[in-house]
Amino acid sequence: MFARKLSCLALFLLLCASFAQAKDWAVSVGGNDLRFHPSSLTVSPGDTVTFTNAGGFHNVVSDTGLFSSGSASTNGWTLQVPFNTAGTFGFHCEIHGAPGSGMAGSVTVQASQPAPDFGLSAQSNSPTVAQGGSVTDSITITPMSGFSDNVTFSASGLPDGVSASFAANGATASVLTLNASATAAVGTSTVTVTGTSGSLSHTLPLSLTVNAAPPAFSIVPGITGAWYLPAQSGHGFNVEVLPNNVFLAFWYVYDNNGNNFYLLGQGTYAGDTATMDAYEATGGMFPPNFDKNKIVRTKWGTMTMRFSDCNNATVQWAPIVPGFTSGSMALIRLTEIKGVSCP
Repeated sequence: MFARKLSCLALFLLLCASFAQAKDWAVSVGGNDLRFHPSSLTVSPGDTVTFTNAGGFHNVVSDTGLFSSGSASTNGWTLQVPFNTAGTFGFHCEIHGAPGSGMAGSVTVQASQPAPDFGLSAQSNSPTVAQGGSVTDSITITPMSGFSDNVTFSASGLPDGVSASFAANGATASVLTLNASATAAVGTSTVTVTGTSGSLSHTLPLSLTVNAAPPAFSIVPGITGAWYLPAQSGHGFNVEVLPNNVFLAFWYVYDNNGNNFYLLGQGTYAGDTATMDAYEATGGMFPPNFDKNKIVRTKWGTMTMRFSDCNNATVQWAPIVPGFTSGSMALIRLTEIKGVSCP
């Protein structure tokens, strides 16, 4: 029984709250003149308008037939009309005014104001960061319908080795900082920024690209010259850095039978690394018996040279010709070209 009384009380309070939010507007009909007072009203959905005859032979009728006080009368009649739908509704007295003229008026029901909310946008939807670096992106908060609360942010979907932080949380903007470690995962991934304010939550996807860290050293023409391993003095490389990223390396060495043997590495370079196909040549004779038409060039394998600075490098080779094995060795500079500086 007690619970039932509480339920009834709760329902009563809810109804009271609903009615408290609505408003009743008064319109006086006639009286000292042939007019409605006021003749125009702007109300909210759920409001009511009460028409009262203030004196005279009048009635009130909707221009579209939605409501009517009945036939014109001198009695002190009243008519209460609820307005729940947005729009403009005209009314008039059938005796003293036609729609739009004479004794006429209108009620404008304004649309319901949407609840406060916010939107999110980014200065860059595709930020890019290199391993070991950081990048910032401005996140703009767009208030809507009077929103003025603070927004807090978080980020999800971060690739391995990348962290996110936000500064200046507030009602207008925040700065997102993305920090990539030296070993952060390289590639493109979708990072989702989430903005939260109370029960409101919105997300903003960003396409984050993590690039490999640039090499500490880049190949320049100044590394042109002779390179070798002192512990194996007697064979080595002549390196040439040419225009258009062309790279040549001549390896003067010996075959498995101890005969003089040389390879030509030809390819391109980027950053600190040159990648080449290696070729051997056969069929040649000592001049004057040399005949270029008898030279046969055969692909021997591949070579890669990586330079850590102007005086140190590592070479790796991978043969495809039987009888030779893959390997690598460190190199240091033996000679350089006069007038060509490095770096």
